[in-house]
Amino acid sequence: MEKRLRGRGTESEEAIQTRLGNAAKELDYGNQAGNFDRIFVNADLKATFEDIATAFKEWYPHLNEVAPDDEDKKCACIIS
Repeated sequence: MEKRLRGRGTESEEAIQTRLGNAAKELDYGNQAGNFDRIFVNADLKATFEDIATAFKEWYPHLNEVAPDDEDKKCACIIS
């Protein structure tokens, strides 16, 4: 991240240090057990998408699944 930020040449040294410090804190938080319900690793797009879809179905069983090409079952939003 540091190499990329410095390569851009658009950030001040203070801004780079702030962003690097924030990123380090975020990584530390992310590596602590129990901070996330589930972690998805996008090593295989299709498999990851299927894992995400399965998780959403478990977390939100009240939602109805609609195929992308099933126009008859899609809801229309009415804005008044």
